[in-house]
Amino acid sequence: MTREKVVSMSNLDRRELLKLGTAATAAIVSPAIAVAVPAADQAAAQPPTPLAPWNARWIWYPGQLACHLHTNVSRVAFERVANIGYPGFYQRPEYVAWFRLRLTLAADTPVRWAWPLGRTRVRVNGREGDISVNHRVLPAGPVEILVMQDMMLSLPCFLLEGGSVSTGDGWEASLDGEHWTGVEFAERPASPGALPDKDIDGHKRLLPRKIVRLSKASERGGGYELTRGGETLLDFHEIELGSIEFTASGAGELQVAVGESIEEAAETDESKFEQSPLAPLRLDSTRRAFALPERAIRFVRFRATESCRLEGVSVNARIYPVEYRGSFESSDARLNEIWKVGAATLHTCIHDTAILDGIKRDALVWLFDQNIDFDAVDCVFFDTAVVRNTLLTQTPPAGAGLDRIGMFELLIYYVIGFGQDYLTRGDASFSKRYRANVTEVLDLFTRLQDEQGFISARAFSPKKTGPDGPQVEGVDYLGEYFPDWAGKSDHGEKRATDLDCAGTPAYAQMMILHCFEIGTRLARQWGDTTLADRYAANAARLRASITRVFWDNDRGAFINGFDRNGMRDTRVSPHAQTWGILLGLVPEGKTGGLFSAVFDNPRNRARNISMQAYYELMAYTRAGRFPKALEYLKKNWGWMLDNGFTRFIEDIRPGDGPRERLMFYGRPYGLSLNHGWTGATAVSLLMRGTLGLRVIEPGYRLCELRPNWKSFDWVKVSIPTPHGSLALDYSRVKGGEIQVPEEVRIRVIDESGDVQEFAGPGQLKV
Repeated sequence: MTREKVVSMSNLDRRELLKLGTAATAAIVSPAIAVAVPAADQAAAQPPTPLAPWNARWIWYPGQLACHLHTNVSRVAFERVANIGYPGFYQRPEYVAWFRLRLTLAADTPVRWAWPLGRTRVRVNGREGDISVNHRVLPAGPVEILVMQDMMLSLPCFLLEGGSVSTGDGWEASLDGEHWTGVEFAERPASPGALPDKDIDGHKRLLPRKIVRLSKASERGGGYELTRGGETLLDFHEIELGSIEFTASGAGELQVAVGESIEEAAETDESKFEQSPLAPLRLDSTRRAFALPERAIRFVRFRATESCRLEGVSVNARIYPVEYRGSFESSDARLNEIWKVGAATLHTCIHDTAILDGIKRDALVWLFDQNIDFDAVDCVFFDTAVVRNTLLTQTPPAGAGLDRIGMFELLIYYVIGFGQDYLTRGDASFSKRYRANVTEVLDLFTRLQDEQGFISARAFSPKKTGPDGPQVEGVDYLGEYFPDWAGKSDHGEKRATDLDCAGTPAYAQMMILHCFEIGTRLARQWGDTTLADRYAANAARLRASITRVFWDNDRGAFINGFDRNGMRDTRVSPHAQTWGILLGLVPEGKTGGLFSAVFDNPRNRARNISMQAYYELMAYTRAGRFPKALEYLKKNWGWMLDNGFTRFIEDIRPGDGPRERLMFYGRPYGLSLNHGWTGATAVSLLMRGTLGLRVIEPGYRLCELRPNWKSFDWVKVSIPTPHGSLALDYSRVKGGEIQVPEEVRIRVIDESGDVQEFAGPGQLKV
């Protein structure tokens, strides 16, 4: 390989790199910090001006950035969250790596490099220089650069600038120095101090919007004066992850509590807290500044044992820096508000380039929810790093046995995530890099299938069965499927139609079918026709079995499946109908009757609304019932707005009272009041649903649009694609116009079945 001649550049002293690395690595989780403040308020500290980006990108071994990010967010969550449970085992981060590049240079080429804290040795043509030196001139001719990293304190990664030698595509990585693969690299050029796994989030200062309560206290001069036993409770309106900051002087102790609800912040029994309690603060006559440990916050309660004064109360919120590239606005003010709160809910759950299920509890990556979030993240932000890193955090360890899986359905969502990424971005190289992981999951599915292609819960629960049958009464996470809280047979209020998740539920077989069809498409892109044909045959067998065994023609619906004893479970519930519609399994002409038999029958529905509602509303849209989906959204998501929630909550229970709706897991404040899936559902339905958008050819090369915009007097939707934004501007008066970017073709199918095709770039009148 021949590289072009590059210009020379200035050197960066290693001592400066060490200083930058130390600052970037110092992610502090500490008790409250108190600093004396002079009589005049100090100006806000300004961060040092960062170095200009180099013309190079950080590189690392594939998947390791996700592993380190996962470790970071998990550590913080386990330190902060009071009640946390996280089934499953995932790949652990490595702290050793090798990088190399082989090429031929036309001329001598000066280079410089940077690395995080740890030991990094650089060899050029087998010769290693001084370990503290970070620059040299590469000689013309054949060159091999070998980088060895160990004793690392964070993600092993490397940044080298030198024109066409610069780190990025073309470099290779290894974890043992023997087996090599192409590197993963940052999307944009970076500076040495901005490490890929450190200090990613930005910050935003939030001020109280409202005083909820003043007891033996008063607001005066921009602050709050509390007497002995005094209390003030403040509402910041937004729910964000951040640190409470203020100045205080006085005597005695100041107790601070936080919550996502008034009730939670006002609670005095610390055993009921969902986040670790904040330690009391000792005050004296000196005016001091306090920065408390990070918490998920909307409401803050201060309680004083003696008289004191508080000033400058704010929340230093941690916000993931991202551009809002997609948008929705319509003639329906209610839906506009739902979209805005949905997008804000989703944004709040993104931290350190990963999507968390919620920020109060569990504040971890949970692929059940996050797989829903992927579509909405792409609709609003089109942030590839967020989606891919989140997916990769859930990579199971290579060769892991069934006892290390945790929840079997996570593997299903893992494969679906790769399929969704390819469909959205049209880039098969990402899945190809993780081919071994994807095929290992699909091969496991193949081994667990019975003669009809089904996988029962017993098949992936070796600990639950023996030669003489079941060994343990009941089921647990390992021994069952888990559709969501609204369909789990042994949780909460049971209904006559609840699934037996320890059996062979039909909806799960449909999801496994979806995985094999994804595997077929990916394998063809990898160039492995043998593997693709094997997955295709498996999918065809499963598709035929599902329709033959689970479709009840007399009832016009799919039955639940088989129960744990292997008997036909002829009850019906929404889960199988939803996936049947999405995967085209419903027999021709039967969709309307299916809605009458199941979706529109209250006896077949749970009293709560959980994460399968996303797929259900997508099925409504696919089946031509978009107005019904909007009605459902306005009723239930609107209920959250009407009840004072400023973010969308984890489990929607409109029939519950004010106290009951905060409960979960039998705990009084266990429900997350800022949860990604509910925000994502609102965003995706309004954006994709309005367009009736389906991506037919990966990367938006061909899209099908079945217009739903006539549900509005006027509506504007813009959805980012790899090639630019696909945008609609419609009004009843002027008609509609669709902006189509270059390399995107659309096929518009109206209510009468007429088809218009148009290739971008340009505008299509509709």
